[in-house]
Amino acid sequence: MQCYNHPEQGAVAACASCGKGACETCAVEVGGRIYCKQCLATGVVPVPTGSNAPSAPGAQQQYSAGTRWLLYIVSFLIPIGGLIAGIVLMTRGDTESKQVGTNCIVVAIAGFAFNCVCVLCSWLFSGILIAAVEANSALLLLLA
Repeated sequence: MQCYNHPEQGAVAACASCGKGACETCAVEVGGRIYCKQCLATGVVPVPTGSNAPSAPGAQQQYSAGTRWLLYIVSFLIPIGGLIAGIVLMTRGDTESKQVGTNCIVVAIAGFAFNCVCVLCSWLFSGILIAAVEANSALLLLLA
């Protein structure tokens, strides 16, 4: 198969829209599919725009590193708050909010598990202390 625009060059792919062959110069990847420049120019191919468009490298982030850490710390210390924040962020349209929301939910679940382990350890330790106090009280009664 030859390129539709450069017949002297071999095609590297066929356009996903019209099926014409396209060389390296004419082939354009959009959303993981290869299209020819002619289909892109005529508007046949939907070009991603808005919040679903891929972000350019070095683009401004919506959430600073400090804001992210604050959300994650709150999610760990107050798991129900992390779950709520995560759900709210995941309902937004942009990819960055969805990622931060997912991370908040994961950290909230980890915080909940950590809290459960702490509660179980405190019950176990208090049981050991109560048993030790009772044993010492019995020993003091025997000595008296």
